[in-house]
Amino acid sequence: MLIIEIRRRFQVTQDHGLHLRLATRFARLASLFESEVIVSSRDRLANGKSTLDLLSLAASRGDWLDLEARGADADVAVAALAELVASWYSDE
Repeated sequence: MLIIEIRRRFQVTQDHGLHLRLATRFARLASLFESEVIVSSRDRLANGKSTLDLLSLAASRGDWLDLEARGADADVAVAALAELVASWYSDE
């Protein structure tokens, strides 16, 4: 089985940072994929499939989040998660 590793970086632009509603949406979508999903910010790591882990990053407006997916469907996972993050700009 081919293991793919994909990375993407995005900036938190929402006034309230990465809050509960956004973290929940992200974790639910990430959980649909087989790949491991890791999000990091300021030397902290979080399981992208866990709302509580994502909230533990305490990501505020202006912070950078690094998304990494590893697995057979990593490319599809990162594309879907990047699309979700892009939709946050119109939601807030």
